[in-house]
Amino acid sequence: MGAECCYEVSQIAYIKLVLHALKHRSAAVNGLLLGRLRQDGGATATVEIADTVPLSHSQIGLLPALELALIQIEEHFEAQGLSVVGYYHANERHDDVELGNAAKKIGDHIFRYFPRAAVLLACGVYRMQLHNADVVTDGGLSSLAMATMRGSLVRHEDLVSHT
Repeated sequence: MGAECCYEVSQIAYIKLVLHALKHRSAAVNGLLLGRLRQDGGATATVEIADTVPLSHSQIGLLPALELALIQIEEHFEAQGLSVVGYYHANERHDDVELGNAAKKIGDHIFRYFPRAAVLLACGVYRMQLHNADVVTDGGLSSLAMATMRGSLVRHEDLVSHT
């Protein structure tokens, strides 16, 4: 992989990822991580994960569909200075902490375009893993809990919901 890298997950990215998993509790969900690479001149670069785009709540093993989604999402978010910096996946069982072969292949595919790509595995609702290392967020969990208690969660859709 090369140089050392740090990953920062924004509150909105974390909340959208968790909402996607909560909406489809009995299905595996996946999506793309959007952000930018920040290099402050030090040895460690930071990948800022600013947003997510939910892709599917079923298997997305077809490469042509993934390629099309990647192209459309890249073009749409380019004006905001964001690009695809990784992939997230949540298994259908919250206690399943293994990344499946299809998810690994998608991560490898994104890695070809962005060598510091992250593959996040959502474990349960409260924890994420980045290649067996914990990921720190900026308070998204507490905001999600408050929104759930107030009943103010917004409607959340993925690309499969629109087909």
